[in-house]
Amino acid sequence: AVVADAAPLELRLGYELAPARWLLREDLSRYGLERTESVLIEVPFVGSPSVTIALAERAEAQGLQPVIAHPERGEEVGFGMAAGFAERGWQLQINATSLLGRHGDEAEQIGWRLLRDGAAAFVASDGHRESRPPHLDAAFELARAELGAEAALRYFDGTELDAKPTARRLPSRAASPGA
Repeated sequence: AVVADAAPLELRLGYELAPARWLLREDLSRYGLERTESVLIEVPFVGSPSVTIALAERAEAQGLQPVIAHPERGEEVGFGMAAGFAERGWQLQINATSLLGRHGDEAEQIGWRLLRDGAAAFVASDGHRESRPPHLDAAFELARAELGAEAALRYFDGTELDAKPTARRLPSRAASPGA
């Protein structure tokens, strides 16, 4: 029996682009997420996000929507820079495992703050293999308790990927502790 036929799940081909300089010479549309104008660009866990930023700018110049993968985990990104990406209209994808505290307190706090402030666009598994399971159910339950069912659902149901994103205006960081 094929379980997928009964599950309300849509699978699409996609890539997560590592911040590699050679990609700055590429037509990034060939790496787009299937049936969207979006391209998923990774923030490095260690080191400068400068190539990530350059790739996102190149994606925009090519008419693509940058989706920034796990900005809460980049040691040189922080909340302020991640919020700045959202203000530019780049969609932010937060890892479910960050919300569960599996990548340390700082990633957890930044991830939750990006959700609460409305800067994030979605929560995803980042589950590349069997040894890194998705943990989406547990993260959704926490988000539902924290944000309410309707607010939480928009981060997990994928509708933001198909929506035309706009720059997200966030509360003033000057008035926010830990900015």
